[in-house]
Amino acid sequence: MAIALYKKQKPLYKDPLVIIIIVLAFLLVCRILFAVNYRGVVVDGRSMQPTLEDGDYLYISLNAEPDYGDIVVLEKDNGDKIIKRVIAMGGDSVYMQNGTVYVMYSDSTEYVALTEDYVAEENNSPYNADNTLSTVYVPEGYLFVLGDNRDNSNDSRFYGCFKLSALTGVVTDWSLKYKSFFTAIHF
Repeated sequence: MAIALYKKQKPLYKDPLVIIIIVLAFLLVCRILFAVNYRGVVVDGRSMQPTLEDGDYLYISLNAEPDYGDIVVLEKDNGDKIIKRVIAMGGDSVYMQNGTVYVMYSDSTEYVALTEDYVAEENNSPYNADNTLSTVYVPEGYLFVLGDNRDNSNDSRFYGCFKLSALTGVVTDWSLKYKSFFTAIHF
């Protein structure tokens, strides 16, 4: 009669230490992938009110392509970063009349008045000289951006169009949706 001299080992997938190591490795890989694709930013100023408030914490996608209406973070020539909304892109023409923005898209021959639900009436005075702008042609590879608080925003009306290479990232939809949560837990 033979006697077994070894203890039967548990399969690796049942070993608690292996499970912990696998979970930690998975979380580390997720964190690395997140860090490569997203960056947290803090809103500094009131130029995007009422959409964004001073101190809001958001995430930007570092790899997203901007589209009309997106909120983007751009780098100015002096290295400072600003957060604004994309109004027009390469090949478009844009002008403002008494606070109303008109865009002629590159594939059109007529100007269209934008419906901007995100701009509060009290932040867009038709009597503010900055809210009237002569026609600007947006060259290919550039963006024309405005702050949602038109009476208190330094944007393409002052800096001109921004090169796409100045784009740091596009604010994610999920970050906007849960901005109060991210702002509250940000430390």
